[in-house]
Amino acid sequence: MPWLSAVSLLYGLLNLVFGILGFVIGGSVPSIIAGGVAGLAAIFGATLAKTHERIGYLIVTVISVLILGRFFKKAFLDQQIYPAMILALASIAMLACLTVGHFTAKKVTTVPEVPVEPSQH
Repeated sequence: MPWLSAVSLLYGLLNLVFGILGFVIGGSVPSIIAGGVAGLAAIFGATLAKTHERIGYLIVTVISVLILGRFFKKAFLDQQIYPAMILALASIAMLACLTVGHFTAKKVTTVPEVPVEPSQH
């Protein structure tokens, strides 16, 4: 699913950029470490999904759940828009895309070959 790989790649870039911004604007070393690791892991998952879909998208799913878990309270209970609400909503959107991708994926099935005997008419 090329569209899902592209969305996963954008999600990884968003995390990476927000980690860099957290460091540049706020001087937050944890932001650049967490954002960098999450962003690079999501980018790695998106890239890996091109050859190993299940593992690649599983990596992106885990990153999305972790980022959502980290920012959910600040975003929805404390109503902090930047960066919490943006990253929480991006994680929800990524999880929604992964769910849609999962349920719309074509299942690969192998059909056993049945030997065909030549007909004798």
